Amino acid sequence: GIAPRNLKLPRGGSVMDPDIWLPLRFTDQQLRDRGSNFLPILGRLAPHATLASAQQEMNHLMDGLVVIMPDLKGEGIRLVPLVSDATASLRTPLLLLFGSVLIVLLIASTDVAALLLARGVYRQRETAIRSALGGSRWSIMRPILAESALLALVGCAIGLALAWLGVRTIGALASQRIPQLGGVTVDTRVIALALVLSAIVAVACGAAPALRATSIDPQDALRDGRGGGTGRGQHRALGALVIAEVALSLILLVGAGLVLRGFAKLISSPPGFDASRVLTLNVTVSPQAYPANGAVTRQFLEPV
Repeated sequence: GIAPRNLKLPRGGSVMDPDIWLPLRFTDQQLRDRGSNFLPILGRLAPHATLASAQQEMNHLMDGLVVIMPDLKGEGIRLVPLVSDATASLRTPLLLLFGSVLIVLLIASTDVAALLLARGVYRQRETAIRSALGGSRWSIMRPILAESALLALVGCAIGLALAWLGVRTIGALASQRIPQLGGVTVDTRVIALALVLSAIVAVACGAAPALRATSIDPQDALRDGRGGGTGRGQHRALGALVIAEVALSLILLVGAGLVLRGFAKLISSPPGFDASRVLTLNVTVSPQAYPANGAVTRQFLEPV
């Protein structure tokens, strides 16, 4: 048969991309040696099947094989999702990168919340007038929450556009060195996660200004903010917001720098030996000629 041109099968931390596939033919000796487990097997789940049901079926088949061949007692079959096996070597670096992204998101959320709080201080007189005219708590909170939601939606749209552009450019270049990133796309799950995070950020950033606006005494706000200006209380609140914003941003920036430094060190640290002009290969040793014994194994490794 002819395989698709872009067929690539992950195997551990590498990807198999051969030019030609040959059918495997077992010799009589290999068919009799049922204890030699050297082949990785890839399979597709049947429609409506789950990994747990497939594992249960494999266990049942293995029990039948043990009955026929008692030498296989103690052996087993373990099913692993292909994506998990292919990305196992990248899980730690990607988690560090994901942590740095969350820290940057916290920095942006802190900045937006501080700006909305500062804007709420300047709008205290407007809020006091609304409250004095009989405005309900929801009518006072609604404009602030709507403003926060609008900022979150605009940020989400710009972020998705930049993500799509980054996958098309940076992702394509990175997949040449990390084959597991070749299938990275901005799919519906990514869009759904971005929308959920935007909603959480909108609520978190808008809740504090909205609650503060409804907790202000209208008489104090009107008396302290004559002529539409700001009084000493407002100036103190703005100063506290600026200090809190700088402090939180500094803490988050230090954390992001440490995470990025750890990520850079992780991918650039030397292996501990000179890897130039060195090749690696896998060798399958016959268990009959070289059993699992230290002396015999050393005999195989000795140069001829």
